[in-house]
Amino acid sequence: MTRAVDLLARALSALAFIATAALLAVVAWNVLWRAVFDASGARINLMFPGAIDAAQYLLLVAVFSALPWAERTGFIRVDILIHRLPRLLAGALERLWDLSVAGFGAICCWLFAAETAEVFARGDATQDLQMPLWWFTGIAALGAGALALMGLALALAGRPAQAPGAGGIE
Repeated sequence: MTRAVDLLARALSALAFIATAALLAVVAWNVLWRAVFDASGARINLMFPGAIDAAQYLLLVAVFSALPWAERTGFIRVDILIHRLPRLLAGALERLWDLSVAGFGAICCWLFAAETAEVFARGDATQDLQMPLWWFTGIAALGAGALALMGLALALAGRPAQAPGAGGIE
């Protein structure tokens, strides 16, 4: 199970990278052309009209696509306390954390899946770009589901050993 979940998390991580790059491109494009628009006295307008739509949905995709791999590699944390605890207690706390993340991911997956079904049935689209809204909520549901699976897999199998200092701030 862990291998398949890792593969899904890596694929979603690549999607998160693409969504982040697209988000940066949309914002940079509009910032540049907004300056030209202002400097030209509103004569030159090459701004992307759906920039707000694109930015908000690309951010949704980037965040929920990145979460499973972030859980796999370890969220940023402070290890001062966990390294001072007995190994058994520290491991139990790690597994409790992973189960909590799995629960959070499962709830988000359920909510996004329900929202996806609802917006698909209604045929909802984004405001400016008129793209089907279910694409974005569906990707968020997939990312949240993968997060739940990753948390569960890590809780059951344990975390892979990391080099000292990796995955945390000491």
